[in-house]
Amino acid sequence: MDSACRQEEVKKAFLYSWNAYTEHAWGKDELKPVTKTFKNWASGEQAIGLTILDSMSTLHIMGLTEEFDKARQWVREEMNTAIDVKASQFEFVIRVVGGLLSAYELSDEEYPELLMKAKQVMNRLMPAYETSNGIPHASINLATAEHSNPLWTGGSSVLSEFGTVQLEMRTMSLHTQNSIYDECATWISDLIRGKAPSSHLVPVYFNMENDMWSTDHVTLGALGDSYYEYLLKQHLLTGKVERGYRVQYEKALAAILKKLVKKSNPSGQTYLAEFKRGGIYNKMDHLSCFAAGMFTLGALELGDPVVKNGASVDEVMDTAEGLAETCYKMYKSQPTGLAPELVMFTGGDDMSNSPNAMYNVLRPETVESFMYLYRATKKQKYRDWGWEIFRSFLRWSKVKTGGFTGLRDVGVVPPKMDDVQQSFWMAETLKYLYLLFASDEDPGVDFSEWVLNTEGHPLKIRKRDPQDLWSEEAREKRQEDLTKTINERLTDYSVSMEQRIKYMREKVSHGSTLKKKKKKKRKKKKVQTSEEDSENRAEGAE
Repeated sequence: MDSACRQEEVKKAFLYSWNAYTEHAWGKDELKPVTKTFKNWASGEQAIGLTILDSMSTLHIMGLTEEFDKARQWVREEMNTAIDVKASQFEFVIRVVGGLLSAYELSDEEYPELLMKAKQVMNRLMPAYETSNGIPHASINLATAEHSNPLWTGGSSVLSEFGTVQLEMRTMSLHTQNSIYDECATWISDLIRGKAPSSHLVPVYFNMENDMWSTDHVTLGALGDSYYEYLLKQHLLTGKVERGYRVQYEKALAAILKKLVKKSNPSGQTYLAEFKRGGIYNKMDHLSCFAAGMFTLGALELGDPVVKNGASVDEVMDTAEGLAETCYKMYKSQPTGLAPELVMFTGGDDMSNSPNAMYNVLRPETVESFMYLYRATKKQKYRDWGWEIFRSFLRWSKVKTGGFTGLRDVGVVPPKMDDVQQSFWMAETLKYLYLLFASDEDPGVDFSEWVLNTEGHPLKIRKRDPQDLWSEEAREKRQEDLTKTINERLTDYSVSMEQRIKYMREKVSHGSTLKKKKKKKRKKKKVQTSEEDSENRAEGAE
């Protein structure tokens, strides 16, 4: 089967997933395809419509105009950004805000309602950034603005969460001409850089009480992964104008290649280890498979050498291809042909299963890397491997009555279904497969013009310095701050926090943090409107 036919089969699978969602879970967060019902991120009926928002960029890329318009109409007429749920600040930025901004840009900024809703959601997330050090709390109630960190982190914030909001917030500042989002994102990046260990490998937990890292755990898997991705992509999003993020990426990459990239015995499988409790931990998450694509993109975009006075393009590409092959073997080694959540390389030995992590939730990272590697090398094996994985999804995850589901144990045939169609299945996994089989003439997404956020949503590259939007006072203040130590800046940040919050609340509209607007009285009838309707009218007037 040629690549065009394969691409069409992926598109059919997307529609099979989309149609099942629209029939059984429309407006809810995620489809439960086996029981033909839905799953919302929070208990109860309130939902943000996650699958709709996470699918819009894929709908546009696949040319599914009717379905895209249906989604857009729902956003305009039914989407409620004031839901009384405890939302993940990070997930809502990358999936909801990122999805809406991407759909807005892909459609040539033709539909202002997409930007308006993205702004409303972002504004409802902003109180989570009102902390003593500017690092956002993990969870926030969109209706009440109450925010906190979870108990399981000991109250710490997670690196991959606060270190992976910059692309979306900078894009938001561009379109709204409001620098507050970019200022918050830039401060977070400055703080991470100032507090980073000399190794440039950043631990996953940041203590919000003492402004120190609360662990030595370093990983490119869960809790750390996308922070490193966004170092590279912040540089690319600005048309390579902001070189500071390139330098950070180069230093981190050099440390990763030296300390975390390993070869197993006896087969020489390339894998990414973790650092934990003072030593190497030979575990590799499926999430880590994104790194092969990140290394590839960096090698292509940064040129030779990828690391100053260090790794060449060829060396980085060798590592990327070795990692991709290991990730492929995570699939190939299982009787279902689908990968588990993680694998072990105990004692540096070859890959083995972890009995408690044999589930598969339709993750995208491996086929994402195949997409980048095929574009870089044109090696047919990456398309063949992607097709093989896709066929395994068709065989075991496809639900006969509609939709696709995760599996509880990929080591058992037939596997039991988990009855959840994750939104990233349509935002990422199927999008990457579709792009993997795209022709050179019609690539679907041109990476010289677009950067994919960590949820697979394309954001437009613009050759600019984001601080051009900042006020002269803010720019001068940052340049002055860069001459200080990070602890001096933190002290100043803490002292001025009351003023900063006041400034934020003046610049950012959020119902629970602003003085309530006086209700307008009509001559014939007093009409009480929801906060959301009031905000919609105000935005429309702008």
